[in-house]
Amino acid sequence: AEYGDEGIKHILTGVQHGTVTLMVDDTPYEVTTLRVDTDTDGRHAEVEFTTDFQLDAARRDLTINAMSADIDGTLYDYFDGMLHLQDKQVLFVGNPVERIAEDYLRILRYFRFYGRIAEEGDQWDAPTISAIDKNKAGLKQISRERIWLEMQKIIVGNHVKEILLKMKSLDLFPLINLSDKFSIDNLSSQHTIACLSDMRSVNPTQLIHSNQLKNFSKLRKSLENVIRRRVRWTIRSQT
Repeated sequence: AEYGDEGIKHILTGVQHGTVTLMVDDTPYEVTTLRVDTDTDGRHAEVEFTTDFQLDAARRDLTINAMSADIDGTLYDYFDGMLHLQDKQVLFVGNPVERIAEDYLRILRYFRFYGRIAEEGDQWDAPTISAIDKNKAGLKQISRERIWLEMQKIIVGNHVKEILLKMKSLDLFPLINLSDKFSIDNLSSQHTIACLSDMRSVNPTQLIHSNQLKNFSKLRKSLENVIRRRVRWTIRSQT
């Protein structure tokens, strides 16, 4: 398929949500129209298209993700995202309880962005943490694959120990299939790596009796390398 009169190939990535991928010089660019959520189930949303940038921004998870700019570089910031970014704050748009209930994966996204943005590891926003605690059971609705993708990003970000300790204090580990034997103090241990790897498996017995075992071994080896690089970086940054 071609896009407009420019002969640009496009892929209908998520056309039901107004998203297409444009291929320009073999580089993919994802383009999504403005939309509002009309109904949510804690993970997926039914949407209606709009021409109102503020309504579209209001459906975003975090204020720092709700900013937009036009072709001239003019910033549109309806929820003080730039101020929060400058202050190294990670906050939800509007009511955090409502935002999380729309998509429970946002709990892990919050911790992931906290590891990217926050200057200190223990500057938690009390209303946000309370909202996570109230909504945490919803993590059971999220696929292990999506949980795993977020956890990979969390463990290679900043303030890893503080984030994991906060997650543990909120009793999130059982909800994301992370064993209580997981050691926050020794992320590079074989047992800890095994616990992280096991998060992704649906059923250990299924792995043993399928060709997924080979892929599972590759996954564990890859994770070992990620953790070791993270440990080496931490040691260098502290010297």
